[in-house]
Amino acid sequence: MLTVPTIMAIIGGIALLAGLFGGGLELKEIRVPPIPLSSRIISSLTGLVSIAFAIWLSFPNLIQRPTETSQPIAYVSATSPVPPTQTTAPPVVTATQEPPTSTSAPQPTDTSSKSPSKPQPTSTPSSFASPIPTPKPVRKLKVGQVTDTGGIDDKTFNATAWKGVQDAIDKLGIQGRYLESEQQTDYAKNITEFLQQKYDLIVTVGFLLGEDTAKFAKENPNTKFTIVDYAYDPVIPNVLGLTFATDQAAFLAGYLAAGMSKTGKVGTFGGMEIPR
Repeated sequence: MLTVPTIMAIIGGIALLAGLFGGGLELKEIRVPPIPLSSRIISSLTGLVSIAFAIWLSFPNLIQRPTETSQPIAYVSATSPVPPTQTTAPPVVTATQEPPTSTSAPQPTDTSSKSPSKPQPTSTPSSFASPIPTPKPVRKLKVGQVTDTGGIDDKTFNATAWKGVQDAIDKLGIQGRYLESEQQTDYAKNITEFLQQKYDLIVTVGFLLGEDTAKFAKENPNTKFTIVDYAYDPVIPNVLGLTFATDQAAFLAGYLAAGMSKTGKVGTFGGMEIPR
């Protein structure tokens, strides 16, 4: 029975003969035409390779082939520590020592670095999660308004001042409230109520609240005040006076009225009797 090496040797021999004697042969009545030189060289090389491969298959011991169990050679520098061997000695069990239950072999030490690696600290997992701090609620700024006797909807200073507090509630998130004064004796009572409730800013509306505002501001320097249409001289540190240049507007209105009057008489209308 023909084997693979035998077949390879036969094919290689034919190819080698064709390459060597391919210049032309005449055998009695048969004449073999010559083969080109390049084809003869290729045929000769193919024959030699086939014969060599057949010999290698027949006699594998002539050429050492690598096996799957061969291990790469580890090169260790003169200054690097010698890696531990893979052999593990059986643990010695004494009367006070329990035999180890793990059967895993020790891992080889990495010899790529010149100095031995230092053992890393092992982190111990915590059995309890750290509590998440609860954010403290932010205290809202408290603003209180004390109206004049005109009421909160007087379409003038009281109404516009309260509109400002409402805008601060919507846009700044403050806490706002107003107290209406039905008579002038309510001014002090309403301011006192806001002071007792620890309001941060007290808004008083109108110059009629000027005296009570100054009195309570001086008695409570840590509370801020603001008063509409009034100012103090000298200035009280914790009071902001909101005044308007009404004389300039009144001058322009009088100038226009004088120019348009047909009788030459001009009058003015005020909110209260002046002088009182």
